[in-house]
Amino acid sequence: MRDVKRTDSYVSYIVEDHKEYLAFIKLVLNNTDVVCFKVSPFLDSLEEFRQSIWSWLNDNVLYTTCDVEISDASGDISHLLFFKNDYTLYEFFLNKKNLFDFEETDRNLGITLENPVFIRGGEAICFSITHEESCDLDKDLYLKLVE
Repeated sequence: MRDVKRTDSYVSYIVEDHKEYLAFIKLVLNNTDVVCFKVSPFLDSLEEFRQSIWSWLNDNVLYTTCDVEISDASGDISHLLFFKNDYTLYEFFLNKKNLFDFEETDRNLGITLENPVFIRGGEAICFSITHEESCDLDKDLYLKLVE
């Protein structure tokens, strides 16, 4: 992902239940500036997102880009949407059952949000992989979580 640094200081983490998820997501969001989602397949324009089932998140969009590093096996390039972290995004995650419950498809437009990356100061503090239902969490945050 362009302009986002990843270090080797991560712990693989799987959230076991909803109570644990709430503690986890609150901690992560309280330490996050920006959240990036992968949008599959490629967005034709930001207007397409504005017409999607997530249109209420539109005011949170900071910028959008595509990244050839995350193209899928078919060679299709996915779009990345970067959102500012505020109350709207906080509520979005708190209303989910777990970190992987957010993968939703807008059936009218045929696009899906998945794999959120939580970023603080240009560095990813939590990567998630929806289909594996796991994430890599910054070690320092992990230690705060298990205290």
